Amino acid sequence: MSKKKLIAGNWKMNGSLAANDALVRAVIAGMAGADCTVAVCVPAPYLAQMRGLLDGCALQLGAQDVSQHEQGAYTGEVSAAMLREFGVRFCIVGHSERRQHHGEADALVADKAKIALAHGITPIVCVGETLAERQAGKTEEVVKRQLAAVIHTNGHCISEIALAYEPVWAIGTGQTATPQQAQQVHALLRAQLQAASGHAQRVNILYGGSMNAANAASLLAQPDIDGPGRRGVAQGAGLSTNHRRGADGARLNSDKTWSHRMHVFLTIVLAVQMLTALGMIGLILIQHGKGADMGAAFGSGSSGSLFGASGSANFLSRTTAVLAGVFFVCTLALAYFGNLRPADSGSVLERAGAPAAVAAPAASGAATIPGTTAPAAAASSVVLPPATPASGAAQIPTK
Repeated sequence: MSKKKLIAGNWKMNGSLAANDALVRAVIAGMAGADCTVAVCVPAPYLAQMRGLLDGCALQLGAQDVSQHEQGAYTGEVSAAMLREFGVRFCIVGHSERRQHHGEADALVADKAKIALAHGITPIVCVGETLAERQAGKTEEVVKRQLAAVIHTNGHCISEIALAYEPVWAIGTGQTATPQQAQQVHALLRAQLQAASGHAQRVNILYGGSMNAANAASLLAQPDIDGPGRRGVAQGAGLSTNHRRGADGARLNSDKTWSHRMHVFLTIVLAVQMLTALGMIGLILIQHGKGADMGAAFGSGSSGSLFGASGSANFLSRTTAVLAGVFFVCTLALAYFGNLRPADSGSVLERAGAPAAVAAPAASGAATIPGTTAPAAAASSVVLPPATPASGAAQIPTK
C-alpha cells in the first residue's frame, strides 16, 4: 500500500484559547480536498481545547513531547497514557530544541518513541546535525547514531515510526541544504532502516530544513525525500501568511473588544463612585448639627417620626452607611478589574508594539499532495500560531 502524506505543524510554545480557535477553524477549512493527513502538535495545556475543536473532523491531534515513564513522581511530565486519553495520535520526540535545551540524549529519545508506540501513538522522531557537526564532517555519524538508538530500542516496531531529518543549521536561519545534500542524508537513513526492517519502505523520511516555494520542487524530486518535515512540514501544508495575519488580527480584535467593554464598565463604576462620594460628603455636612433643622423643614414634630429631629438623624446615618458600602464596593471593583488583562500574555498594545512577532515570515512553500499535480498550497492552507516560524513533523505511512 502506498504511503499517505502527513503534514503536521509544531506550534511550539505559542497560542491562546482565542487564537487557537481561529487558527484551527482556518486549518479545517483549508483541508478540503487534500489527499493527506494533517495534524497539529500543540502545547499540552491546550490538548483539552483541541480535542473539543477537532471532534468529528479529519484534522489530527499531536503532542510536542512525552515522558518516558508510565506514571509516578515526575513533576511536570506528561505520560503517553494521558496523551492518549485526549485522543493524541502523533507525538514529536527528539526535537532539536529538546535535545539542545533539555539535554535529551539518544537513548532517552528512543525510550520516548517506544512508550508512544506502546500506547498507540505514532512518534515523529527527529534527527539532524548542527552546523558545527556538519562543518566537522560528522553529519553521517550523527544522524546514524541518533537513528541507531531508536532502532535498537524499538526493534521490529521501527517501521511504525515517522522520521524527520531536520538539519539544525537550516532551521530558522534562511539556509537550506541543496537537493543533493538532503538526498544524500535521506538515502543514508533509508539504507539504515532497510537494514533493520523488511518494512522500511513504509517509513516516510521527510526533509525539514527551510523548504520553501523556491526549492520545494527540486527537493521533492529526489528519490528518498518523501515530503516536507519539521520546518518544511508547514510549508508543505501551504501555510498562508494572510491566514496567520488574519488569526492574529482576530486575537487582537477580540482583545480590543474586551478592552472597550471593560473601559465602559470601569467608567460607569467610577462615575457611581464619584456620585457616592459626593452624596456622603453632603450627608455628613447635613448631619453636622443640621438634623433637627431638616426634620423641622419636613414639618414633623414627633421625635419618633421618620423626619423628626432624631428620626432624620437616623435616616441620614443609615443612608450614609449605605453610600459608604457602595463606595467600598466600587473601590474594590476598580482595583480588581483595572488590573485585569485578556487571557493570553501581554496587552494589546504590547503585542501591537512587537510587529516582528506577528509578521515574522512563516515558512511558505508547496509540497505535492499524492494524487494531484497541484501543490498542496492550492489544496489546503494550514495555519500555525503566530510569533514563531512554523515547525512541523513528518509523514506517517498508511498501515
